[in-house]
Amino acid sequence: MVSLRRFFSGSRSVPGLCGAGAPPLFSGGILRILVCALLFALASGTLPAGETGKSPTPGEVEAAADLLREQSSPREHSAAERFSVPPPIVEYAPVVAIMDYTTGTILYERGIDAEWVPASVTKLVTVYTALEASRDDRFPLEEALPVHPEAYARAMPPRSSLMFLGPDQLVNGWDLLRGLAVSSGNDAAVEVALRVAGSVSSFAGEMNRSVHSLGLKSLYFEEPSGLSPGNRITAREIALFTRVFIERWPESLPKLFSLQSFAYPEARHFPGGRLQGNTIIQYNRNTLLRDYPGVDGMKTGYTSAAGYNVVATARRGDQRLIAVVLGVAGPTHVEGGRRRSQDAISLFDWAFSSFQTVPLALPPPQDIPVWGGRERFGTVAAEQNLSVVIPAGTESLLRGEVEMPDSVWAPRERTSPAGKVRYFLGEEPLLEVPLWFAQPLEAGGFLRRSWDRLRWWFSRLALSLVA
Repeated sequence: MVSLRRFFSGSRSVPGLCGAGAPPLFSGGILRILVCALLFALASGTLPAGETGKSPTPGEVEAAADLLREQSSPREHSAAERFSVPPPIVEYAPVVAIMDYTTGTILYERGIDAEWVPASVTKLVTVYTALEASRDDRFPLEEALPVHPEAYARAMPPRSSLMFLGPDQLVNGWDLLRGLAVSSGNDAAVEVALRVAGSVSSFAGEMNRSVHSLGLKSLYFEEPSGLSPGNRITAREIALFTRVFIERWPESLPKLFSLQSFAYPEARHFPGGRLQGNTIIQYNRNTLLRDYPGVDGMKTGYTSAAGYNVVATARRGDQRLIAVVLGVAGPTHVEGGRRRSQDAISLFDWAFSSFQTVPLALPPPQDIPVWGGRERFGTVAAEQNLSVVIPAGTESLLRGEVEMPDSVWAPRERTSPAGKVRYFLGEEPLLEVPLWFAQPLEAGGFLRRSWDRLRWWFSRLALSLVA
């Protein structure tokens, strides 16, 4: 993290009413006494319009928060465009996106908002919805239960990818999720749907409610396996969804999506521990797990309507990326998978070498004078730690400026903005972070407010006389 002393060497405050920065001419002497006497006679007991210290409405606070979110996660321009970084070479996919996980910043994109058929990338949302259902025990993760006949492998459409569920098997929730993440089993998707919601259609509705509750309106699913050409995603929103998924369920990476293989069924999946038939070992279709250091998830997909798709995540040090590659064509499954992986590797290589994610230094809490309050000073501070994406090797150009008033009037709510920090990369504005009061500023008693009104009027006159 950049040194605070150097980082905020250019900080400044907005001139306030008096107190800090008051003209020295009026810090004492005969002129101050005369002016005070004059103002005492003229004081009206009220503050001029615009100086009442009125707190913003909840809507104004939320609007400020929305602005911060937009600035910390730019939506209109990728980081490559913003910083004029040469783009990666992506040969095959018509739709791609690469996102910085920490900030949500899109580093590069092509066709990011185009609707696309996800194929088995759908199963990311299937697994997420099941995990969310496990929070209230609607999807037991540890309890082994019989398989519904509708979910038997033999009941699936021809050429389905399968976990190989069948009669007499007892399967717990974790194994079903492994069958989705590693084997991409359509039978596992049906079984999960039946356990959580009682039917495939009801579970699809729950999937849609889950993603829509996250504000992801372009994601839509007719069923949980990815076979339906009516399922829809965009690269932007599936990347945003994956970011939320990892944030809420980080254990899903080591427990599910980074597994190289999955063996099923085993003896433990049958009553009495007696294996019926053969155990089938299937290897993860996400070959990036083997081909690219740092990849630890997430999901591939293919249908003739979708092409070869992948959503993948990789980590190096403290930097995690999410790559989306959609619609790769290939003359064979082997070649299609190779092209899909090559485009994802190109995105990862480019992003890791072109950008870095830097935690922003925050100014220390500062006290500012308070007029008409129970306390004479209020503490102002930034509430959240933020990071920003910048071109690799430019960290020394980061700087910040603090803007806050010299003084404020009470009362003020806890959520009342008290200033802001503006961050720059050289002369390029990066984002603004609001400053807030650490505690509500309560109004003082009648005498305190009256005396401060007098002092305030005196300060205004003093400033006007020296202007």
